[in-house]
Amino acid sequence: MNHILIVDSDAAVGTAIKLWLEVEGAEVVHIERGADGIEAIRTGSFDLVIIEVSLPGFNGLETIELMRRIQPNLPIIVLSNTLQSAERTTSEAMALGAASVLAKPFRPRDLMQAIEAALGRPLDQPKPLRPDAT
Repeated sequence: MNHILIVDSDAAVGTAIKLWLEVEGAEVVHIERGADGIEAIRTGSFDLVIIEVSLPGFNGLETIELMRRIQPNLPIIVLSNTLQSAERTTSEAMALGAASVLAKPFRPRDLMQAIEAALGRPLDQPKPLRPDAT
């Protein structure tokens, strides 16, 4: 089972994504503040993070920077609130190692494609074992 962390201050959006991904077979945690997302990365084990760029307190880009210090290879998908800010955010987020940036509103299919590209596998496919774990 894939473990996904959503960091989005919009409770309705975060809850909708959470419910949709749970239906798809993922275990999902939704957090509304960047600082709480950083703590979740420190204490939990996640395969992917979906993060809103305009969070209160630490913004999404600052949060990504801190998450990268904790788990440098963690796939991250960034959600931008508008298409206009998505253009500016994309280059900044990609420089921080984001797998992709999606502008709200987005289609569930676009998010699923971004998730599968970031994971390198379909969401319903379990994480492969390490080659040295056999």
